[in-house]
Amino acid sequence: MKQYIDGALVNGAGDLMHVYNPATGQEEASFSGASSAQALEALQAAQRAFAEWSALSIAQRERHILRLADAIESYQSEVVDTLIAETGKPMATALYDFGMLVDCLRYFNEEMKRMHGQIISDYDNSHTNLILRKPIGVVAAYLAWNFPLLNVGYKLRPILASGCTCVLKPASITPLSTLLIGRIANEIGFPRGVINIISGPRAVCEAMNRSPIPSMLT
Repeated sequence: MKQYIDGALVNGAGDLMHVYNPATGQEEASFSGASSAQALEALQAAQRAFAEWSALSIAQRERHILRLADAIESYQSEVVDTLIAETGKPMATALYDFGMLVDCLRYFNEEMKRMHGQIISDYDNSHTNLILRKPIGVVAAYLAWNFPLLNVGYKLRPILASGCTCVLKPASITPLSTLLIGRIANEIGFPRGVINIISGPRAVCEAMNRSPIPSMLT
């Protein structure tokens, strides 16, 4: 499995990671995880991509995101099989997990068209108060182990819709299906650096948390 950093699939430079199917105890994959240095590279890539991505119109972002949703859906069989292998989920639950990812991408695609500001009356009518919604920057997003793809959908789609960029870090015991999403994004040429996906140990999280680059941790 490859890390997805700055629009490229790269080998991890960190420790060897092992992923087991909890239903069978069988090892499903082993690969080199990301290093702390690669985590910072991913944050820097997201930071570089932010200005261009946030400047895109809603219509332009919509086209990129729908293309990603369509591409993920076309890989349903492979993604669901990978999800089952790493989580031990029954097929019905895995299909729900996968479906929520695709649905989230499309749902928030419509929601972003309804983002609006607000004008608030001043107490003595001496000022006009205007609330604007603007992208905040780079988001470091950590995913739960139990519904990996649903977590991707819940976090990734609002991030992209709002004009932010991100580094996604899946749980170390269930990283495979999320890394596969990175491969799909790479295949369709998703804008470089907007989405970065890395998998690694706690030190990777600590490096991102200490960095001044993220404007939000989630």
